Amino acid sequence: MHARKRKEVLEHAAAAMARDIAELERDLAEHERDRGPDDPATMAVRDRLADLYFKSSRAETITLLERNLAAAERVLGPDHPDTIRYRSHLNAAYSEAGRAADDALAASERVVADSERVLGPDHLDTVKRRTDLAIKQALTRPNEEGSAMLERAIENQERVFGPADKNTLTARAALGSVYRETGRVADSIDLLEQVFADCERELQRGDWLTNTVGVDLMHSYSVAGRGREAKAISRRLKATHRDYIATRWAEQRSAHEHPR
Repeated sequence: MHARKRKEVLEHAAAAMARDIAELERDLAEHERDRGPDDPATMAVRDRLADLYFKSSRAETITLLERNLAAAERVLGPDHPDTIRYRSHLNAAYSEAGRAADDALAASERVVADSERVLGPDHLDTVKRRTDLAIKQALTRPNEEGSAMLERAIENQERVFGPADKNTLTARAALGSVYRETGRVADSIDLLEQVFADCERELQRGDWLTNTVGVDLMHSYSVAGRGREAKAISRRLKATHRDYIATRWAEQRSAHEHPR
């Protein structure tokens, strides 16, 4: 795959994202004008726009999410399920922006506590948020206690969502990283090999999680002095990436030449 074609794919993707953002910005302006800035439907549109901003690394993400959370707490109340969801989204943006680890953990703990109280401990959103919290705690302070907490969260996640769910795979991959950081390199390799195989089987070709787990597995191989295995994973990832770019370029070209 030539560099020109890769560039074309990326440009198409960026253009599509820009169109989606512009459309949602228009929708938000219309909702705020017709329904008011604090209407629940307006909040929902604002949240979707903030999600696109987040994926595009736009600086306005946190401002928009803070505004949405304030409106939800004022209109819906602090314990409304939508308010809890908006608080979770804001906390994710804070973490991505590099807020202090202790502050981010405290915010996540509040979201989980709110979810357990309002939605119940076995609600799907609660289970996801509890797993996300366990991942953050284990990665922030990798130790045996964090590993045990994440192991329990993964057991619950698998019970509710199944072992092939993407959130479950993400949590298992995080546990593999924690094992390595706490000196359990063999356990790290065993787990990451399983997760990498599951990602290749369950997820779309070229998925970011498959690549992330592959890179993490390479790291564990390197720590264990298994350079040949690390290079083999590197070759597989590069081949997959080439195939993915080629497929995406063909899809984009076909869509351009044969619009619906």
